[in-house]
Amino acid sequence: ALIENGVALDISRNKLSHNDVTMRSVMGSICPYHHIGAAYGFSTLAQVVDNLLGYGCEIAYNLDGGRSSMLLFMGNPVNKTAFINKGWRGLKDMVGFITSDLVPAPYGK
Repeated sequence: ALIENGVALDISRNKLSHNDVTMRSVMGSICPYHHIGAAYGFSTLAQVVDNLLGYGCEIAYNLDGGRSSMLLFMGNPVNKTAFINKGWRGLKDMVGFITSDLVPAPYGK
């Protein structure tokens, strides 16, 4: 967790050093049904937290980063990774939103 109840948590003990500049994937919640997902290229964890707080995130989590960090929208890659054109690999974790009345078929209900 990076943010809880709209307050940044102490990230100084994060196993991925908060001062390292690297790729990061994050997921945050601004309010019910209003979320943000982002893939950052070469940012510190502190910069990411500041950015998420700027969007008004009440809760935010740091997901797996690195070259496998990928953000998809309606099945299409939003960011470029080292793996897009070199084949996929299994991911340790992922967050997905599957259906919405606002999205036309085949993605919506």
